[in-house]
Amino acid sequence: MTFEKSVAIIGGGPSGLATAKALAEEHVFDKIVIFEQQPQVGGVWNYSGTKPGNSPVPSDNPSITREWFANRDDEYVSPMYENLETNVIKDLMGYKDYPFPEACDILPSRQDVLEYVLNYAVDLKDPISVLVNKEVINLQKTGSEWKLRSRDLISQATTEDSFKYVIIATGHYNFPYVPDVPGLQEWAEADPSSISHSKYYINNQKFKGKKVLVIGNSASGADISLQLTEVTWPVYRSKKSEGIIKPVEIDDIIDISEIKRYDVSSRTATTADNTTISNIDHIIFCTGYLYDFPFLKSYMEGEDALITDGQITRRLHRQIFYIPDPSLSFVGIMKNIIPFPLAESQGAVIARVYSGRLELPCEAEMRKDEIEEIKKRGGESKFHSFATPTDVEYAQELASLVDKAVPFDTGFKAEIWTEEKKNRRVDFVDIKQQRHREHRERIKRNRKSHETSAQAEA
Repeated sequence: MTFEKSVAIIGGGPSGLATAKALAEEHVFDKIVIFEQQPQVGGVWNYSGTKPGNSPVPSDNPSITREWFANRDDEYVSPMYENLETNVIKDLMGYKDYPFPEACDILPSRQDVLEYVLNYAVDLKDPISVLVNKEVINLQKTGSEWKLRSRDLISQATTEDSFKYVIIATGHYNFPYVPDVPGLQEWAEADPSSISHSKYYINNQKFKGKKVLVIGNSASGADISLQLTEVTWPVYRSKKSEGIIKPVEIDDIIDISEIKRYDVSSRTATTADNTTISNIDHIIFCTGYLYDFPFLKSYMEGEDALITDGQITRRLHRQIFYIPDPSLSFVGIMKNIIPFPLAESQGAVIARVYSGRLELPCEAEMRKDEIEEIKKRGGESKFHSFATPTDVEYAQELASLVDKAVPFDTGFKAEIWTEEKKNRRVDFVDIKQQRHREHRERIKRNRKSHETSAQAEA
């Protein structure tokens, strides 16, 4: 039997926590349960000090990743790496009325962000409960109820619970995307340890003195290629298009075009403009992730399938509600956004819809809106891409929806984007680029110091 107003949140990261708090402030839900597979909340900001194995190569479809991960017993692996800092300044990144500590750097480290999120979660109150070490293994709609089966990762015991609503807040950093390029599979079969994805990157030590090819020039590609120049140079970086944060031009990083062919026999990669990179020791794919929810057994087939090729999560109204059945919703699946505040905005809308204070449009209208949104974004592949200023505009649209709820003056409301905040949203890209320049100068100084020491010893 399900509670009349019960909500399951799958994922205890920043988005799941923010949504839980928004739901609780409606004061109508009997239970709000967060299922988190790690030993504590924090989501991707929990760092995996060791990262076993690798991802399948190629990995360009959910059917590949599902089979791969179903046959492995590895624990969850976080995409965090040892020396990672945010791409977002702390003044914009934080939750409403909960600023980052003054002592934090303007671009907080992963350690500072995790501590911040853990502190934010301390005051979770009834009816919110958090179940850690709980992996959701099956989620299925039966009649008007959601049947959720979870496994305790300590005891291995399984439990089934029923909920009226389910919110998926598992993020989009779980299933690495590795494109299928001629010759790549043969390379992976011949020398699997030489190919990896940024999800499995820890630090640069294993690459010392090696010839490394980085695929991708977005946030992780720009950051990891720069870190690699501490221990090896030049680093080759292949790009298909320009990233949101344009990498700083550095002598020791050679940018090349998209790779069209690999040859393990000669250890070469050939680009679209017929440039050949030879004697490659390692290839690191910084190519993003596929969308998938292997535990979800309903709504995964047919015309309204949520997931097909893994490039997007389909049939969503305003990036949140599954159109054929809005009792299922999603938080934080968009890209190029300020995640914590946006999760609060999405959570505020979900809370009002599930409490009955805000009504969604009819199904036909939501379907029409989705088609228009895809056209507006520039096609299905860009459906979740909300680079500034579109993320701010989206947050403002959600705020307008929240204001339509009745009564107007109750429940959680996300912070409004002021003109000052909008301007800082644009400016922080320059701050990140300046950080990369500073990092590069430190590398040059350290390299010169080591050379001087070596000459003195000689």
